[in-house]
Amino acid sequence: MRPRTDAVRQEEGPSTGAALLAGAVLGLATDAVLLALPRQQARLVSGATLAAAAGVYLGFAVADGRRSALLVQTGELLGFTTLTALAVRRDSPGLLGAGWLAHVTWDALHHRGRGPTRVRSWYPPLCIGYDVALAAPLLTGRL
Repeated sequence: MRPRTDAVRQEEGPSTGAALLAGAVLGLATDAVLLALPRQQARLVSGATLAAAAGVYLGFAVADGRRSALLVQTGELLGFTTLTALAVRRDSPGLLGAGWLAHVTWDALHHRGRGPTRVRSWYPPLCIGYDVALAAPLLTGRL
C-alpha cells in the first residue's frame, strides 16, 4: 500500500525548522545593520523592508496566475505599505513592530499551502523567523 499524500503536493525544500532558523539568522543580521544606523534611519529602512516583504507575496501571486491571488496580494501589499508609512511618519516603533508581527500572521496563513496564493513551502517559515527577529528590537525599545 502506498503512503497517503496531501492533495496538494509540496515541493522539496528545507524543513520548517531549518527555514525558521535561517529566517531568524537573516533577521538578526539585518538587526545588526539597523542597530548601527541612527534610529530614525533604521526605522525607515525597517519599514521599507516590511513593505518589500509584503511585495514578495505579490510576486508569488503573479507566478500563481489566478486573478483572486493577484487581488488578495495587491490588497495585502497596499495594507502593509500604508501601515508602514503611518508608522514611519508618526515615528512609532511600536506600530512598526506590530506590523512585522501582523506579517507573521500573513505568513502563517500561507503555511502548508493554506493561503489564497500558492507559495513555496519553505517561504512562510523563513519569513516568520525573519519577521519576528525584525519586530523584536522595535517592540523592546532597542530601535
